[in-house]
Amino acid sequence: NWLSNRVILSEFGTLQVEFRYLAKVTGKAEYAEKAERIYDVLHSLMPDNGLLPLYFRHNEKEPKTGSGKISFGAMGDSAYEYFL
Repeated sequence: NWLSNRVILSEFGTLQVEFRYLAKVTGKAEYAEKAERIYDVLHSLMPDNGLLPLYFRHNEKEPKTGSGKISFGAMGDSAYEYFL
């Protein structure tokens, strides 16, 4: 696996959009509620400059930042769009 134990920032955004839609079509709000937790997690990891890194480690109970690399290009920009 090229990412090892990391997840890309844009995946967080994609998952919450997909699970909100799943909640809508199934009528099961718990899908959206669980996906919304990502906002709490990301807020707890938010650096002072407000720009999240591209990678997070997920081999622990809670995600941790996996790098300091920030990008508004591939793997990063879509997350900010989804969060709107």
